Amino acid sequence: PSKKTAVVGHGVDTNIYAPGTRENRGILTIRTLGRISRAKCLDVLIMAAALLKKTKPRGWKLEIVGNPPDEEGRAYLKELLSLCEKEGVAGEVVFHPGVSHSETPELYRDTDIFVNLSATGSIDKAVLEAMSSGCSVVSSNEAFFAVLPEPSLVRQPTPKNVAGAILKVWDEKRPRLDLRAVVEKQFELGSLIRKIAGIIKKDLGEV
Repeated sequence: PSKKTAVVGHGVDTNIYAPGTRENRGILTIRTLGRISRAKCLDVLIMAAALLKKTKPRGWKLEIVGNPPDEEGRAYLKELLSLCEKEGVAGEVVFHPGVSHSETPELYRDTDIFVNLSATGSIDKAVLEAMSSGCSVVSSNEAFFAVLPEPSLVRQPTPKNVAGAILKVWDEKRPRLDLRAVVEKQFELGSLIRKIAGIIKKDLGEV
């Protein structure tokens, strides 16, 4: 806590993170993006995928994109790979190495449902970027409880609840322009710049 601290939030470049055309390949892509860490609750997501397979035996894939940041993360990745085998979803769950930030806009445009189960309790910019790109979104992060519509929320991140939320948004019409509009109104880069400029002017005594 400090009088010198000003919470300014995130700024998403909605010109870069925008919906695009994609081929209808007849397969639904569920994707999550971020470091391989226990805080991301990826084991819960994999077990949710196993439940999804019972309802939707084919026609979808789950891609986990990210790198383990340390030895603990590498050990967690091994656990996740073993869990995929155990739960019978090694064919549906695909792991990809992390990508550079410049590559993420195309990744979001190729995503149907973006899932974020981060337990950090703070706004995850990846979710905002996915929203701006027109993806359907599922999140258990409490920071989004006042941002996302109820069908997108997982208030208790159990495999059953996560699978249920994914099924709720499964057949949504995409791109989700309503979610993009939320980012444009509350988290757009230009708004962030104006907010920071206003704080600087105030501190300089110009306003």
